[in-house]
Amino acid sequence: MKKRFEDMKPQNVDEIISGLYQVICQMDVLREKYNMDEHFGQLMINADNPDARLKVNTFIRVISEMDQIKVALEYLNKPIKFEGVLQQMTDGTVHLNETVINEGTKIEYLAADQWNIGYIKKNPKTFRGSIYDDKGKIIIEKIDQIKARIR
Repeated sequence: MKKRFEDMKPQNVDEIISGLYQVICQMDVLREKYNMDEHFGQLMINADNPDARLKVNTFIRVISEMDQIKVALEYLNKPIKFEGVLQQMTDGTVHLNETVINEGTKIEYLAADQWNIGYIKKNPKTFRGSIYDDKGKIIIEKIDQIKARIR
């Protein structure tokens, strides 16, 4: 039996994220089913006035942002695989509990009472692991007993 829209009130943030992810996935199914990307490509080619070009460029940004939102929601929908404490080892490797964390691995680390997303990368100055943001900026230079988790 289908739920009525009024009855689908999310009870928590996980349900909101899951619901939005399902909506975006359905939009992707429709995009593919009706070959919208190819049709839109043809409309882009035929955009022969300033108004049409504005709409085409805006639509391209919207689709791009929707794709980025889908990636973020997909990530947040994944379960936590394991959680523990990040430690820098004397051989230069970074461990989460007993597991070696490879360079480039996306992790969540706890800072200021909030989970944050970062990437483990080797610091070229120290040749040890550091936590970087998605723009390549060092967030935490020295890894020492940092609570972390991986999805």
